[in-house]
Amino acid sequence: MKSRGLLVQLISPLLKRKALLPSGCGRVALALGIYAVLGLSTSGLASDVPMPSGFATAAGNPPAPDTQFTDQNGQRITLGSFRGTVTVVNLWATWCAPCIKEMPSLARLAARLPDAVKVIAVSQDKGGAAAAKPFLDRVDVKGLQVYYDPSGKLFRDFGGRGMPTTFILRGDGAVVARLEGVTEWDAESVVAFLLALAKK
Repeated sequence: MKSRGLLVQLISPLLKRKALLPSGCGRVALALGIYAVLGLSTSGLASDVPMPSGFATAAGNPPAPDTQFTDQNGQRITLGSFRGTVTVVNLWATWCAPCIKEMPSLARLAARLPDAVKVIAVSQDKGGAAAAKPFLDRVDVKGLQVYYDPSGKLFRDFGGRGMPTTFILRGDGAVVARLEGVTEWDAESVVAFLLALAKK
């Protein structure tokens, strides 16, 4: 076990050498491959991959609220519907300029990791789908799963303080991280963190 630990310590700096390794998901895949070759478990890998800048750890990893909201077909669902998959829960509104700014990168993330991570954008507009759908058509955001919470109850139950606010859920529904504000969701640091979490 000590020799394996030493190997990991020797290899880790190399994974940061962009000139020597592929970028993006390629580097993450290489890291996971090295773990597999060494016979190491990836169960603790999420803690080895730095949390992206601006993200905060959810103390105690509380369960996500069991609050109902509406899907694209008008059916009532909860976040329990996404159990088994790492889920990015983005709370946004059409009147929130920063929310709109980050939506294209959210859509790119959803397209980049379609099997490993679910990305859902839950509108907090009081007008529900009638307000959000036409808006998304106008700004031409495609490929993003949009849901509706016109009462704002999901936002309140999460303890939200402003928008956009995004929560990262493990496959068991526990909240592991939150972000208040915008980020580039398809940035390498974010993708690496989510992939490592998905491997747990």
